[in-house]
Amino acid sequence: DSAAVFNVLGEVEQNKKNYNKAIANYKIVIGIDGRTKQNAYLANDYLAIGNLYNEINKYELADFYLNKSLQLLKEFNDKNAEKRVLEGLINLEFCRTNKLKFKQYFDRFLSISDSLNSETVLTNTNRLEAKYRIAEKEAKIKTQQLQLQKEKTNKYIALGGIGLLVLLSSGGYIFY
Repeated sequence: DSAAVFNVLGEVEQNKKNYNKAIANYKIVIGIDGRTKQNAYLANDYLAIGNLYNEINKYELADFYLNKSLQLLKEFNDKNAEKRVLEGLINLEFCRTNKLKFKQYFDRFLSISDSLNSETVLTNTNRLEAKYRIAEKEAKIKTQQLQLQKEKTNKYIALGGIGLLVLLSSGGYIFY
């Protein structure tokens, strides 16, 4: 896909500090994803160019693109993506020494991080509970199988004992 190619080219140029070329590539990606209404990709494109503008101290443009990314992400409820955009906004406000916005973004970032961690803990807890229930059922099945085996063995012993008694009593009857 051509958007992915231009995105990689933008990243390469950004890493080489060729910022104008990187911006040009990112704008091509934004154009492609904007035409195809790929809003999830578009939010990521805005994040990339916003972070680049922050890197080169063009804070107003960084603010514009990062907030645009955040607005698009509201459709998706993608907490991980929102967390990445908030990281960019935190970095931006740190560079601009805007303590109020920095704190607002940082508090929101922490809230999302806590939420994601809670979801992870809940998922892991549910997974462990399921494993425990399965192990418990398997142990119960094994116990029942051992009990059945024991009952079978006792039944055979009883039948053998009865057979032996019948044999002994018929032998005693014959000798009497």
